[in-house]
Amino acid sequence: MKDKAVVAPNIYKTWVDVLDKFAAGDDTVVDEMKKGTLHWNQEVGTRFVDVLFQTIQARIDLISTGINKGFKTAHSVDDIIQTLLNARKKYDFLLNAVILPCLPNEVQENVKNAVTSNMREVQESLEKSAIKNDHSVNQELVSVIRNNPVYKELDPNE
Repeated sequence: MKDKAVVAPNIYKTWVDVLDKFAAGDDTVVDEMKKGTLHWNQEVGTRFVDVLFQTIQARIDLISTGINKGFKTAHSVDDIIQTLLNARKKYDFLLNAVILPCLPNEVQENVKNAVTSNMREVQESLEKSAIKNDHSVNQELVSVIRNNPVYKELDPNE
């Protein structure tokens, strides 16, 4: 039996329902999120932003779990590279998904900064961990992590 089709959210309650699905890993709701609207006022805006940031954190937790699992089960450098590239892809998807047109510009910027800040922190943590465990094999690991970053600065000229 199929779930009911998700309708673009337009009130706080429907937004919470959609964001809960997205937080749990359901990528199929992104189109509806992008089409959603919200009557923005101080009370609704504050509550909405709280739920949105909880959703972002839940997705970041899923990405982190994937990175940890990927590193634990990696049997080769290629496996590690794939883990890092998958994480970057998921972060990029998250970033694009949560920059919602219905949000005021300031909130969009805060959302973008929160996600990119976490990406940088994860990259730095992976590098520090590889350096800390600096054995001959990990020399290669440091290089792999730096050459396949989870976070990559965008070139403004591109």
